Amino acid sequence: MTSILKILSNWDPLYLMSHAPDDEYSGEEQLIEDSLLQVHNERELGLRIQEIFTSQFDDDFKKSLEEYCEIAKRILSLEWIITVKLKGECTYLLTGRKYKFTFKDPEISFNNMVSVVEDIFWYDEDSNEKFFYIYVLEQGEDYLVSENEIIDIKDTGNV
Repeated sequence: MTSILKILSNWDPLYLMSHAPDDEYSGEEQLIEDSLLQVHNERELGLRIQEIFTSQFDDDFKKSLEEYCEIAKRILSLEWIITVKLKGECTYLLTGRKYKFTFKDPEISFNNMVSVVEDIFWYDEDSNEKFFYIYVLEQGEDYLVSENEIIDIKDTGNV
């Protein structure tokens, strides 16, 4: 069971887990994962979670926005979600997921190639930037990138 699925199962907003399979909320988990690149803060993710659950289960399904935002906060604090700044806004990347990165320098050899975000990342306080590794599938190479080098990210799905 993935961490997002664990969070959703523990939350269990429909009170199903006492008699449902462990993957009861796997569809909602996938929709949340697919939404991460489009949201830029806890509130936006909370609203997206609200939209997912009300559309999946019923418009009568009501929880407070604060409750959805609390679930969003738990999800965004997972260790395998990397928060980077892109165009002044937070962008959330899942380690192990495929993305295409567009870099400021068009001469970078792996510009716009499908890459997998690796789980090695850190924040450099001196330069005020986040660094992380990507594995470029076409080249079979790992590269260290800075969030400051990136101008666009496209989600290409799961590995």
